[in-house]
Amino acid sequence: MFRRRKLSATSVPCLLAALAVTVLAGCSPGQNAGQSAAERAGATGSAAAAAAPAADQCALPGRPSRHRIKHIVDGDTFVLDGGDRVRIIGINTPELNQGGRPEPLAGQARTALERLLRPGDPVDLIAGAEARDRHGRLLAHAFTSDGRNVAVALLGQGLAFAITVPPNLANATCYGRLDAASRAGRRGVYGEAYFDAVPATALRGGGGSFRRVTGRVARASSGRHGVWIDLEGGLTVKVDTPDVDNFPRGFFDRLDGRSVEARGWIYSTDKGLRIKAHHPVELALVPGP
Repeated sequence: MFRRRKLSATSVPCLLAALAVTVLAGCSPGQNAGQSAAERAGATGSAAAAAAPAADQCALPGRPSRHRIKHIVDGDTFVLDGGDRVRIIGINTPELNQGGRPEPLAGQARTALERLLRPGDPVDLIAGAEARDRHGRLLAHAFTSDGRNVAVALLGQGLAFAITVPPNLANATCYGRLDAASRAGRRGVYGEAYFDAVPATALRGGGGSFRRVTGRVARASSGRHGVWIDLEGGLTVKVDTPDVDNFPRGFFDRLDGRSVEARGWIYSTDKGLRIKAHHPVELALVPGP
């Protein structure tokens, strides 16, 4: 066991404002994973324009492998003609079966993916640093035969949330900016009350679902396994040690009393509810005193 220690006191950047820019930025080949270029597309553009981004927006280095689509499962998962199930990296779409019923926009997300990748169509895949998940699914970035990034199209329409699952962090910042643009325009999931951030003090149940949560920091502490951010109401945001460096220097200092927003899958432990954050896309300060 180790002793959790109080974090030191330095300045805290307001990251949410940085992520909430209304510029759709592109990630050009050759950049480090998670970084983006300064390509401007205009956050006030229509959803239709966002659905058809420039071919190189959020582009990735590497040579893709070509496959064919068998069928679409939901907004972020599809099956190849060889039988492999593919989970698209960097996004999470509304669930078709959440507690026995579909979430809002789940059908629209699936339809949007079907329009991009029809059965029999070619699809180009760039595998993640981790190529398969614990369910055996392929983890990959997906592109249409004419080079459109599928995640970009879904994020641009507000039919997906940007998320990260290490070590597959390529394009995380680029996807986060697309997500922020849809949020600013209240497109898709950001126009549905169902997906509004829930106060940590109002959380009930044992977790298991993807949520956005807001709360005031009661205590922030660190140890050799990472950083714990305890919110009023009992939820703890956990940032593992390898992920701490994904955040700006000083972000975790002087968090006590500040309000944050986190997103991810809530899970239950014997010490209460927790949510993991791996990247600034999933944990940001809420502007204010």
